[in-house]
Amino acid sequence: MSYVVKPKNDDLCNPQVKDDTIVSILERNKHMKRFLSFGIVSVLALLSSAVLAGAVGGPRSATAIVFPERYFAHRVAFRGGEQATLIVRGDGSTDLDCYVFDSDGDLIAADDDATDHCIMRWYPYHTDVYTLKVVNRGQESNFYHVRTN
Repeated sequence: MSYVVKPKNDDLCNPQVKDDTIVSILERNKHMKRFLSFGIVSVLALLSSAVLAGAVGGPRSATAIVFPERYFAHRVAFRGGEQATLIVRGDGSTDLDCYVFDSDGDLIAADDDATDHCIMRWYPYHTDVYTLKVVNRGQESNFYHVRTN
């Protein structure tokens, strides 16, 4: 299940995130066309890169949009003692940074380089629900695909 999160003032990901979240239908359509032109080859390459084990209930995937200077959050449970992997692949329009937090709010993994492709791997000590925050550092919306193992 995915949900939009409004940041707190002390939010690690981006304390400067703006408060308005409405984007016009025309703007959304423009971004959807760009995302669809992203290419089936890139999506298939991403899907084939998943590794075994990890998420409770098996591999999961989702496609979402993160608006400019905002973040989108996903929650997923991972099994303890097995490698957990999250892969995020954006449409190329902006820099995306990714942060994984455990149920206590502790930062577990991060990928904050200057690309919109994030790969995070870790070994949970016990089964837990983790929150992935995908942060858009750019001035345009970014459609992205997220995949778990």
